[in-house]
Amino acid sequence: MTDLTAPTPPLTHSAKGSGVGYGAALWALVFAALHVAWALGWYVGLDQEPARQAFQRRWFLMYDLVAAGLCVVAFAVALALAQQWGQRIPYSLVSKLAWGGTVLLALRGAAGVAQDVYRVTFGGNLRAASVLWDLWFCLGAMLFGISVWQFSRARKMRGSLRSAKLKRTHSRSMVKNVPRTTDTPLAAVDVERTDCMR
Repeated sequence: MTDLTAPTPPLTHSAKGSGVGYGAALWALVFAALHVAWALGWYVGLDQEPARQAFQRRWFLMYDLVAAGLCVVAFAVALALAQQWGQRIPYSLVSKLAWGGTVLLALRGAAGVAQDVYRVTFGGNLRAASVLWDLWFCLGAMLFGISVWQFSRARKMRGSLRSAKLKRTHSRSMVKNVPRTTDTPLAAVDVERTDCMR
């Protein structure tokens, strides 16, 4: 039986306990650093020549910097899911950002994996770097998906416990406020009974 008098667990207890929230934050931070490195001309994890040609286009460079900024936002959202200060941010905002990022990463990863499977099936050229990046996006989707699910679950559990405690407190206050009736003396009861028998 749940002890309603026990202190309510922190909102992000489950995410903190598993460490998945911090894993999502680390994923976002690493990806942000990679985007910045690419913008500076260090094409870590990319095919050098195609990457150099792509980053010579101004629009592609701007796209890369925007992606780096989004990764920084994702880093902050992941920390909000895993740390106590995330409780100060509106739940709807954190939840929408986290779920939105999860969906985007899942779509990107699933599309990449599907393309890899298609290439293997029909004898296309499958590059190891492409496979690794597709798996990288799938990993990010999993980390953020589990983190926001734990965050939402902990929020609901905390709300249920708080509601139960409020109901119990309200019931106790009602019992205390019930007026006590004065007991009728036994002698008076005997007199009434005698009168009725006459």
